[in-house]
Amino acid sequence: MVAVFEFCAEVGEILLENQTAEKRVAERLGNQVRELSIKESTDGTLYLGGWVEDQATFEKLLLIVGNLEGISRVNTDALTVSRFGPSSEFYTVKGGDTLSAIAHRFYNSTIKFGMLLEANLEVIQDPDLIFPGQVIRIPSEYEIY
Repeated sequence: MVAVFEFCAEVGEILLENQTAEKRVAERLGNQVRELSIKESTDGTLYLGGWVEDQATFEKLLLIVGNLEGISRVNTDALTVSRFGPSSEFYTVKGGDTLSAIAHRFYNSTIKFGMLLEANLEVIQDPDLIFPGQVIRIPSEYEIY
């Protein structure tokens, strides 16, 4: 089964001169990803390989690399997930969005913005600095409790 996820290549985090996508993943997920391989094609597609234990780690890995500037697609065919669980919905931030507004839209409660932030700590370092085109996870309410 081909698993390709789309991202907005025109926006995203910029890697510093001495950084790589692998280093970014290691910084944010530590040893939660094993035998990671990342290959980039000339069309902005990243090919991920390796092993993750669960669905949430898979989703976080996907968003860390997909939210890098210049990345338009992430192919996860060579990535193994040991234990699948409830899938999060992915949401592309639009102009004027806030985490509170997104929490209200999906959970009918602005108070749950903190849980939304916690679910996306790997891609949101400051809740006031989300940006249009950024993709975030919207876990099921079951996962955030």
